Amino acid sequence: MRKAIFLFYILIATKANAQNLIKNPSFEEMSSCPYDTIPTNYTGFSYFYIEDWTVPNDGSPDLMSQCFYDTILYDNNCMPPQAWTYSLTNSLPGNWQGFQYPQNGKNYVGLISFIPNQNNYGIEYIGSQLINPLNNKKYCMSAYLSLADSRNMLAPYLCSPPPPENYSTSCLALNSLQVYLSTTAIPYQNNFEPLPYTPQIELKNTNQNYLNDTTNWMLVYGEYSAIGDEQYFYLGNFNQENYEIIGDDTSSVNGFVSYYYIDNVSLFEVKEPLLKADTFICNGDTATLTIEGDVLEYWWYEQDSPNTILGAGSTLKVSPWQTTTYTVKTKSCSVVFEKNITVTVCNNQPVIKIYPNPAHDFVTINLQNVDLDNSMVSMYNAVGQLVYKDTITNNQFSINTTGLAGGLYTLDISQVNESKARQKIVVLH
Repeated sequence: MRKAIFLFYILIATKANAQNLIKNPSFEEMSSCPYDTIPTNYTGFSYFYIEDWTVPNDGSPDLMSQCFYDTILYDNNCMPPQAWTYSLTNSLPGNWQGFQYPQNGKNYVGLISFIPNQNNYGIEYIGSQLINPLNNKKYCMSAYLSLADSRNMLAPYLCSPPPPENYSTSCLALNSLQVYLSTTAIPYQNNFEPLPYTPQIELKNTNQNYLNDTTNWMLVYGEYSAIGDEQYFYLGNFNQENYEIIGDDTSSVNGFVSYYYIDNVSLFEVKEPLLKADTFICNGDTATLTIEGDVLEYWWYEQDSPNTILGAGSTLKVSPWQTTTYTVKTKSCSVVFEKNITVTVCNNQPVIKIYPNPAHDFVTINLQNVDLDNSMVSMYNAVGQLVYKDTITNNQFSINTTGLAGGLYTLDISQVNESKARQKIVVLH
């Protein structure tokens, strides 16, 4: 069934993102939104324009876009009650193939990936030209997939009214999708047959045998050692016929399809990431540990506690009370890197050493862990009167006590009028 006319325009200009070689990776850049209003002859087909992407055969992948919801208003994120009388739209989050929020941005693409009992006639593909041709190096390609809820071309999702009693949400889950790369654009295939090419990349999720999650986005990825100069790629199902039935009707696959939502496609060279960090802090302060590079997955933990994951992003903030070594493990497809960083913690409690104490003619002050910027030293007698005040310029200095009456004094170290440490001094003559 031809669902939509999937029109794309490939731009020659490259995007600013030099790490991900995929142009318009989340399908956010459009020439226009398909509809501003529902046309009187609306049938559910969408006519739209996505920059930088193309379709290599007569298939018609769908753009699911927030602009449908923005321009065609539905009550409570649901289709209107009369929706069962005609095909539904390509809106978000509910659309004619299911219900899903974008993994990134406001758009994603949907395509038919498998049709049993039809020799896969009608399988759909999307493709694009890379920002730069590949070099003779190792690359990692990834995308986010979500299996659509519906089994066929009927409207699959309504909040109100409920679906008809005979409506089934069964669908087919595949083991993977694949990617074919080429140095030149493949010729347009003026039919609905599967593309006759051997893919070099298999996009799989290592935690799932089948890509069967209809609720969440699944990260899939595959590795490729480039020959060099590859600059076109095409994504879809080239050879996968291993499936399982998901849903409430598993008696037959007649009429079933495998339909996947796709978002956030990436292709990057596998390189060792760079770890940046604040390696020296004082007790109570925070260090920011940052790993830079193209990475799919992260795990942070203390070196002595590898089973306690502290974070799963590119940045980790830590406030250790003692010197601690942290490990970050990163994964780019099958390539795993481990890096260690030690955060050295000083004891930042100010320390005042006074000698001699009791003092006679002078007293020597030695300071540790004291910031000298805008620091002052003051002395107060037993009734709180200020008897001495001066700017601190060195960690060790002396105070003449010959002019002070014998008795008990308080030495105060302050910074910007805030007391940092105090110590008692006894003066004897």
